[in-house]
Amino acid sequence: MDIFEEPDAIRLVAEVPGVRPSDLKISVEDNLLTIKGTKEQVPEEKAEKVHRYERTYGAFERTFRLSASIDTNKIKATYNLGVLTITLAEGGDSQASPDRGGGHAGEGVVERLTVPA
Repeated sequence: MDIFEEPDAIRLVAEVPGVRPSDLKISVEDNLLTIKGTKEQVPEEKAEKVHRYERTYGAFERTFRLSASIDTNKIKATYNLGVLTITLAEGGDSQASPDRGGGHAGEGVVERLTVPA
């Protein structure tokens, strides 16, 4: 995970190779940003013997506490070639609108995961 500070935003960049965008979940609850996902292991059917598995598979999760200056209404996520980029805009009200989840301020799922065609 790389974290970059820009004049008006914080940008998180995570490598998630082999993870489909549909297997990623990004949520904000009580000013905590959580990234969850699953990388499925595809069985190797052509090999007679497997000598070693070094790639990791399974579920993963990372959680970050957001600064009060982050506007949770303006979180954007993009996914391209196995790289997830989350942009956290600074400024404005840090409380999410009530329709973004269970109706509690600061809760919701980031619905706008953009995937290039």
